[in-house]
Amino acid sequence: MDKNVEKIEIAEPMISIVYPKIVERCIECSYEVNIFGHNDSFDEALSMIIALNEYDEELCMKVLEVSINKIIQKMSNLRYSIDFTKEEMTYN
Repeated sequence: MDKNVEKIEIAEPMISIVYPKIVERCIECSYEVNIFGHNDSFDEALSMIIALNEYDEELCMKVLEVSINKIIQKMSNLRYSIDFTKEEMTYN
């Protein structure tokens, strides 16, 4: 991985779990950090955050800072409703 770290210009969750130094380099060089990954997944974003937090809390905070707009957009796309008129609450 050390040999190819200079070639990578985007950090995605799976690579950040395996080799967090790539995320460090992407932040330093202002390259893209795709927190949700190629499949736009909350699970992958959470895995990335957990892995980076264990590796370096400051790096994790930087990733969250540069990803804040993507996170906000993703959260605003969530819609839920609770129907209290039924015996069981339903979520959509």
